Amino acid sequence: MDWSNVRFRFLYDWIWSVLDILFWKWDKGEMDHSEISGVIYECHKEMQKIHPILNSGNDFLMKLVGAGDEKLQ
Repeated sequence: MDWSNVRFRFLYDWIWSVLDILFWKWDKGEMDHSEISGVIYECHKEMQKIHPILNSGNDFLMKLVGAGDEKLQ
């Protein structure tokens, strides 16, 4: 498995899911532009926190995924 593609796909899907939610809230009049800007800024700050995890070596990520799998069983 190519973990770099998995990380990229996860990040891509997450970003677009957030943007999709923001668009629909704006389209329905539930948020204005300044609120959307604030949310995007907060998302950016959170992404900076998880960026080191997504950029870490594959061994660490495989252990992390494996630990999650063990808890689900």
